[in-house]
Amino acid sequence: MPTALFFSSRLWICLLCLVLATGCIPARHAPRSTEAPAVPRADPGHTRWLERQSVLGRAPELAAIVSGSPLGWRRTGRDAESGGMTSALLRRADIWLQVEEGMLRRDKLSALAELERLDLPGLLAERGIRGLFLAPSHARGAFWNDRNLSGQPGEDAVSLGFAEHMGTDAEFSRLSVAAAAAHIVLGGDILPAAPGRGPDFLLALANLRDYPGAWIMLDMPREHWSALPAGAGVLTPEQHTDLAQQGLLLPQLCRDSLPAAWGLPPGGWAASAETAGTDGLARRWVYRYDANPDRPVLNWDDPSAAAKRMLSASAIREIGVLRTSLAGLHLTPLIGLQRSGVQALPDTARLEPALSALHALTGEISRYGGYSLEREALPLELARALLAGGADFVVDPATFPFAEYALVTGDAAPLRRAFDAALAGNLPQNRLLRPLSRPEGIPIVLLPEHAQNVFSERARAAGWPEPAVLSGTIRITVPALAAMRLNMPPQDAARPAERAETASALHELLLAFRAGLPGMIWLTGQDLYGITRATLDSDPADRNLPAWTPDPELQRSSAAGISLYAPATLPSLPRITAMRRELDVAAGLCLARPATRHPGSILVLSRLPGGDRLLVAANFSDAHVSEILDLPGAGTLEHVLGRASLRREDGHTELILPALSWAWLRARP
Repeated sequence: MPTALFFSSRLWICLLCLVLATGCIPARHAPRSTEAPAVPRADPGHTRWLERQSVLGRAPELAAIVSGSPLGWRRTGRDAESGGMTSALLRRADIWLQVEEGMLRRDKLSALAELERLDLPGLLAERGIRGLFLAPSHARGAFWNDRNLSGQPGEDAVSLGFAEHMGTDAEFSRLSVAAAAAHIVLGGDILPAAPGRGPDFLLALANLRDYPGAWIMLDMPREHWSALPAGAGVLTPEQHTDLAQQGLLLPQLCRDSLPAAWGLPPGGWAASAETAGTDGLARRWVYRYDANPDRPVLNWDDPSAAAKRMLSASAIREIGVLRTSLAGLHLTPLIGLQRSGVQALPDTARLEPALSALHALTGEISRYGGYSLEREALPLELARALLAGGADFVVDPATFPFAEYALVTGDAAPLRRAFDAALAGNLPQNRLLRPLSRPEGIPIVLLPEHAQNVFSERARAAGWPEPAVLSGTIRITVPALAAMRLNMPPQDAARPAERAETASALHELLLAFRAGLPGMIWLTGQDLYGITRATLDSDPADRNLPAWTPDPELQRSSAAGISLYAPATLPSLPRITAMRRELDVAAGLCLARPATRHPGSILVLSRLPGGDRLLVAANFSDAHVSEILDLPGAGTLEHVLGRASLRREDGHTELILPALSWAWLRARP
C-alpha cells in the first residue's frame, strides 16, 4: 500500500508539472507581453545612467532639503486667496526682462556667463527694470530625440539643471550675486506639465519601477498591436475608435471638446515603437500628448504620485535652491483630462486636474517664499479660474493680444470690448502679467476670427513673409508689428531710415498704454533694441527667432539681427519706468473704462494705492482725437507723461491726443 501511494503521488506531481509547463493554468499577475522581445533587454548600465539624469531620480534628494527643515514654513497662508502679498513683489519688481538663451546672441560664452560679463543686472537697473526672468533654461527633449531645435522653445524641458548652453549652477550663483547688488529679482520656469521625451519618459518606456506612473500612458497588450501604427506615431481617429470600442481608451476626453476659442493646443494619443523593458519583455505603449507627440503629458492623478514628485522637485530647486522669487508654471496641458460629458460653464470640473495641480504647486511655492505665474496666454474665463485656483499672476487677457491688433490696424474696438469684459468679470488687474514682445508668441487664436486674418493680410500688404503660425500663435516682435503698421518691408526695416522714429513711437505707444495699467510688465531684449527679426539670409524656419544682445559691438554687427533703434535702446523706457514706480501704478486698481468717441482710442481710469486716480489714454489711429472726459469724483487733472493737451470750456474737459500718441493724467481727489 505505501508503494502504491508513493507512485500515485509521483504521478500527480508529474501531471501538475506538465500542466504548468504547457501554460494551461495562467500565472497570476503575469505580464501582458509574454513573448520573447524583438529587441534586447534594456542595458542596466544605461538605465542607471538615465536615472541619474532623470527628474524623478533626483526628486528624493531635493525633497530631503525641505523635509525636516523650516523651508516649508517661510511664508504661511495662500497669497493668491487672500490677495494680500502679491503687491509686495510688484513693489520690488514691477517690470521684468525675460532672457531666453536661444534668442540671446553671445560670443562663445554660455548665456549666464555672457550676462555676467556684460553686467546685465546693472544695465537693467539703469532702465528701471527690476526683474530678470531666465527661461527657458532647462535641457530640451529635442536633444534626446534628434529633433530640429527651431520649434517653440521651453515647451519640452526635461531636466532640473541648466541646459549646457545656458550655463552652470556656479555661473548662476555669480549672476545672482550681481543681481542682488543691483536690487534685481530673479525668476525662472519649473518643469512643464507636458515635458519632452527625456530620461524620465525613456525609463517609463523601459517599465522601470514607478516611471510609467508619471505619464498618462498604458501598456498595450500584444494582441492589440495590430490596431497601432506600424511604428512610433500618432493614432489615427480610426485607430483611437478601435481601441476605445475595446475598452482600452476613453472615446473622448473633456479636453477634446473644449471651445477652440480657449486657444489650448490640440492633444491626442500616440504609440511608442516596440521597446525592451528592464524585465526583458517587449512592450508598446500608448500615451497622451499635448500639441505634438514629443510632449507626453504627466499623470497628476496616478497613485504613485510620480508626476507630483517631479513637479515638486522642480519647484524646490527653483525657489528653495536657486532662491528665485518668481516661478513660471505651464500647467494648461492638464486641463480637461477626464471623461468627456461635463459641458456646463462655469464648471471647474472641466479644468481638472489642472486646478488641483495648480492649488498644490502654488501653495508649495508660496510656503518656500516665492510667487507663481501661469505663463500661457489664456482667455478671460480660464485666467479668472486660474487666479481663483491659486496662481499669483496670469498673462493679461484684458489687453493681450487685443492691443497688438489695435497697433496694427488702428482699430481699438476689440480692445475696448475685452477690457470691459475683464472689468465686468472682476478680474484683478494688478495680478496680470502684461507682455510686449513675448518669446512664446502672440496667440491670435484668442482674437475674433476676422481679426485673426488681419495679421496675415497686413503682413502681405507690407511685403513681409507670412508669419509662422503654430496652433494659432505667431512669433513676431512688437517692433515688427510697428514696421507692418507703417508698411515697411523687410529691406527697409533692415536699413533704418526716417520712418524708424515713427516705428519707435508705435512701440512706445504700446509700452506706455500697458505700463499705465496695474500689474506686471514683461519685456524682452527685442523690445529694448527694437529687433524685428533675425537676419534675412538665415534659415527660413528660424526667421521669426530674433537675436539680441546687450553688447553694443555685437549689436552693431549685421548678424545680431535687424534693429530699428540700434545702437540705442527704446528711448522712452527709463522715464516711463521711473514714473510708474513713483506713482506705484503696479499695485493699483482699475476702476472704469470711460466712454470714447473715436474708434481708435481708449481710456482707462485706475485708483493708485495712495488714493489718487490715474487716467491712461491711448490713440492707436492716424488721426488727431478729441475726447470729452467725464470722470465723476476724479478731481483736478494733471498731465504726467505723454503727448496730449487739456482744454476746459463750457464746464467740461476735453482731451486732445495727436495721432499714435498716449498720455498719463493724474487726478487728485
